[in-house]
Amino acid sequence: MQNKKILSAHERKMIVDTFEDTITFYEIFMEKKNIPKIQIQMKPYWKGWEKLWQSDSPEKVKGGAMANLFGFRVMLRGNRNKEGLPETREELRKEFYKWIDSTKINSANCPPELKNMLFDFHEVLEGRGEEFAKRQIEESDKELAKWSPEKWQEEMAKGLGTIYENVEKLNDEEKNFEGKNWNEINLASKFNGNAEKGKQTFKQIIQGKSEPSKEQVSEKEKSNVNHPEKQAQNSNFSTSDKEFPWKIVLLISLPIILAIATITIIMRKRKVAGK
Repeated sequence: MQNKKILSAHERKMIVDTFEDTITFYEIFMEKKNIPKIQIQMKPYWKGWEKLWQSDSPEKVKGGAMANLFGFRVMLRGNRNKEGLPETREELRKEFYKWIDSTKINSANCPPELKNMLFDFHEVLEGRGEEFAKRQIEESDKELAKWSPEKWQEEMAKGLGTIYENVEKLNDEEKNFEGKNWNEINLASKFNGNAEKGKQTFKQIIQGKSEPSKEQVSEKEKSNVNHPEKQAQNSNFSTSDKEFPWKIVLLISLPIILAIATITIIMRKRKVAGK
């Protein structure tokens, strides 16, 4: 029997980076929606904040958040059988709750649209998110059907060039972590909230959740939020690997999704090489 593969330090860093990028887009969305009494956490760490704030609509920012979340799910699924992934997921689950507490978002000031987004984030952290993934693919299919052949050619040309640049960049970054496993690096928390308080706040937000039919929470999903002991048995990552967000990559903003594509290329390259 083969030894179980171990999550590398670089893989862990890419997972954490994508988690934080997703949170950044959530926060920009929150600012764009003028949600009262929130406290933004990621602005000091993200150089492109002002540019994105000035140029993009709330809808496009939300699209970026959902695309990052989709890629985050792909990364978790791609490493699901590796030693170190459960510990990394538990670390990020706590970070998610600390972030909830830090931002001061709660059941009183959280609009339904953001509640849905928070619920999807939590589902992905717990190893689920099948309905979220299905919804993203369906929505991207509808939008991409409107693209002309010229639009496809233009976006593919830009996309392939950016992917190549990002692959080279990540290959260089990987050298700094060469030979190190997931537990050999320290990644500082960016949130000073209380995880237990954030967890209770999240539950209160979800229990007051109201949304359209496509995003309606099933009784099983509500049970997963309120009974963590049931989460492990439901976390089977059952959706097909064909979910990889190539279509969403082209749909939303190339800089966001091409980073996801780059990460996946590297992961697949390692798999082919037998690492």
